[in-house]
Amino acid sequence: MRALGGWTLGLSGHFNPTAHWYISARGGAFLWKLDAKATVVNLNNTTTTISGSQQSLGWYTGVGTGYDISRHWSVGANFDYYKIHKSSYDIGTKLLTVSAEYRF
Repeated sequence: MRALGGWTLGLSGHFNPTAHWYISARGGAFLWKLDAKATVVNLNNTTTTISGSQQSLGWYTGVGTGYDISRHWSVGANFDYYKIHKSSYDIGTKLLTVSAEYRF
């Protein structure tokens, strides 16, 4: 079992190359925490449970594009990459998301 979570602090930009289409970009720091737990079955059929936790500062970056349906509604697609690295951990997490947004 693994659980990875954290907080981000960064900059984000939103650009409209046309009246309806937009491009977004973001990046910054990612304060992450990883909790891991593994159960191993030994040769004598007993089990050993190993668990640990690490946290550190990594980074993230992302891009997206979308369409402004109206002044209030938009839909989009995004790609984000989160990088964590500490001692034996070197993990890159990729996220593809779709979004629907309502603006007041």
